[in-house]
Amino acid sequence: MGNVFHSCACGSYACALCDEANRRDSGMTTIEEYHYLDALTEFIRRCDQEEVMLAWIKNRCLNILNVLPIEKSSPLNPVRVVGVGCGNGIMDVQILRELSSLSAFTQQIAVEPNDSELLRFKARIEEDERLKSFTFDWIHATTEGFEATMNQLIAEGAFPKVHFVHMLQMLYHARDVDSTISNYYRALLDGGVMLITIASKKNNDLFKSFLDLEPKRNKQTPKNKKRYGDDVTRVLRRLGLKYDIENVIYHLDITECFKEDSKSGKLLLDFICLTNAAQVYQTLTTSDRDRLMKRLLDHCEQHPDGRVTVRLSFDAIVVTKSSEQTLLTPSSADSSAVENKMDAQ
Repeated sequence: MGNVFHSCACGSYACALCDEANRRDSGMTTIEEYHYLDALTEFIRRCDQEEVMLAWIKNRCLNILNVLPIEKSSPLNPVRVVGVGCGNGIMDVQILRELSSLSAFTQQIAVEPNDSELLRFKARIEEDERLKSFTFDWIHATTEGFEATMNQLIAEGAFPKVHFVHMLQMLYHARDVDSTISNYYRALLDGGVMLITIASKKNNDLFKSFLDLEPKRNKQTPKNKKRYGDDVTRVLRRLGLKYDIENVIYHLDITECFKEDSKSGKLLLDFICLTNAAQVYQTLTTSDRDRLMKRLLDHCEQHPDGRVTVRLSFDAIVVTKSSEQTLLTPSSADSSAVENKMDAQ
């Protein structure tokens, strides 16, 4: 047998790039790597998430960046950005294009554990004339590895605070979400901004379709359970941080899933099941398969041209650092009291 990937409950097509530590000893169903990548490719081909997210960045990101505490930038005093889990850089480049209208000089720290993806990111930068004055630090590491280095440098006074941190569809892979958010929040300047995107339960037909399989999902270890926007906002409230949130809808074409002999449909069902129930479609019991297909029909939209689509969505969460907010330590705080206080505000 060739290399295998453990199925990932992350819900992001970036999950093909999960670091080995996040897959090791997971107890999840394994499939051969080539099959996983085929399923991943099928999902990307039939989903408009990338297009929708790029449009959202173009339409909304400049308003977010406008609040950054930017003084006159220069090569010695650039706007500082950290992109965590930046992948091939397609989203980062669009954000940097928006930022170029506010600052001619920007330094980005690009954190990504996959060498091949970093190379693709570098190639994008070289092709974009608008970013020629921008500088980059390429960090081949998981977020945990970079956080450890960053925290040490901050303690030594050797890490300049940053203006903007973004974590786009990557908190699925963080081992400790509380710690990761806390670490990057501390690295922000006062007035700096953290942008997080993550799958949402709201406007999510696949989430609704898998509710009947909830007992099976509840058998997963916490590390393998899919994370959603409400998991992140719960952490933010626990940490005492205010936030703004926007739900963004996109669509997945599942027409092929209802064609019995469709290879594309089988691949797509495998990916859907991997990212929602931590196992491939073929390993579901017959009753679970029948129940899932019925639920998909219940929640899908059937179009006059024969296409069948489901809604999915992600939450875009914006946290602005304020000297008036004190970052709480979850272990020493009464979580319920903190959440109630934040909800009251």
